[in-house]
Amino acid sequence: MLDPLRGKDPDYVNNPALYTPNEIVVRDKYDILKSDLLLVEYTNPTRNYAGTSMEIMFAYEHHKPIVIWSEHAQRNYWLQYHATIILPTLDECLDYIVAFWSTTPRINSGACNGGSKVTVD
Repeated sequence: MLDPLRGKDPDYVNNPALYTPNEIVVRDKYDILKSDLLLVEYTNPTRNYAGTSMEIMFAYEHHKPIVIWSEHAQRNYWLQYHATIILPTLDECLDYIVAFWSTTPRINSGACNGGSKVTVD
């Protein structure tokens, strides 16, 4: 599991001078490419999730399963379309990942939302 905040100053969101956009985005995209799936926290209906939404689209375009943790994402057509599944709690997301994705054979290509499966190591 990769923590997207690993090694980053905790105040980077409030202090954009700490990193360049390139430093943040290139590493985040690299992390998505080497991941088996994307677990997305989308729990705060008043938070700006612009970067998170971009990561969801990038993962979708690279055939990664997308598990979204949210109680309000069901009202968002774009999230519904791109998500493999949306569940209201973190525990339900983790249970789903373990139950479904950890037992599915790994393959190298194909669309995750159209039939291909990827394992969680």
